[in-house]
Amino acid sequence: MHIYITNPGTQISFSKGVLICETEEEKKEIPLLHITALHITANARISTKAMVALIETGAPLFIESSIAIEAILWSPNYSSISTIRKKQNLFCLSNLSLAYVVNLIEEKISNREKLLSVKYKNSTDITTIKKTIRLQTKQLKETLRLSNDNKPAVIFQKIRILEAQASKFFFKFYFLLFNKKVKPEKRDYKNATNPVNICLNYCYGILYRQITKCLIIAGLDPFCGIMHTDRHGKTTLTYDLIEPYRVWAEHIVLLFFKKEKTKTLAFLDQKDRLTKKYKKKLTTLFLDYLHKKKILRNRKKRTPMTHIQLDCYQLATHIKNFEYAELLNNIRY
Repeated sequence: MHIYITNPGTQISFSKGVLICETEEEKKEIPLLHITALHITANARISTKAMVALIETGAPLFIESSIAIEAILWSPNYSSISTIRKKQNLFCLSNLSLAYVVNLIEEKISNREKLLSVKYKNSTDITTIKKTIRLQTKQLKETLRLSNDNKPAVIFQKIRILEAQASKFFFKFYFLLFNKKVKPEKRDYKNATNPVNICLNYCYGILYRQITKCLIIAGLDPFCGIMHTDRHGKTTLTYDLIEPYRVWAEHIVLLFFKKEKTKTLAFLDQKDRLTKKYKKKLTTLFLDYLHKKKILRNRKKRTPMTHIQLDCYQLATHIKNFEYAELLNNIRY
């Protein structure tokens, strides 16, 4: 069970195996053994006794702002077996990880096709959209089939090129769904000045933090990735795993601009950043979607955050089930 402390002034203490959360209005007692993680997203007071109790049970304590993880407190002893992390390093270096990455990108392309299919339902463009997207998926699978005949670096480069082409095609039609006052000319990932691009980058940022959190809880190392290049302080596995979930951010940004019918400049301050008013609205809209909205995925109706956590657990189990010999025999050179 994940416990979220969102009321300012909450007092958190521990007594006789129970975590006690008190506000002026109410008092809740939660058995410590039922807690998987504690998230504090508002000004609160927590006793050292409560922190030690959490550490001893292996439940991480997350100190968070509205979008970012400011700090994590947990036991130096991982709650998951070390086999997962040992095998994760080998898995990320093996050819066996190629299929996993391709599946992530394939799902990303498929999810974006579904989004456009809904928005262009009665448009003649839908035939072109579906035809092109399915061709891109076919090329992706073909690249994976040829992986035994090429060096891994070459295969990854081909995958990145195909993924970039698919994204460029998607945004060509996605941006047409916005009002002319805010519609971007192109997708900007850095130094964006268009409100739509800024909102997309902002929502992707929220997703990054949420996925990183889920990876840690599943016992995986978010800094050990597969396709993305290792960089100091960068959670490269998060960058790999985010791909199929990006469509949730894209859906919310589209919904946000449909609701907020206003002039382009009203969204931004003098430094081309979202104003506090619209940042709060967008953050609330997206976090409510992630934590409260139930969506059907993999035949299960769950909140997006639950789906992410289940996927992280599934990846951890998938990696743990490999034999060391199988991983070592498939190491990329």
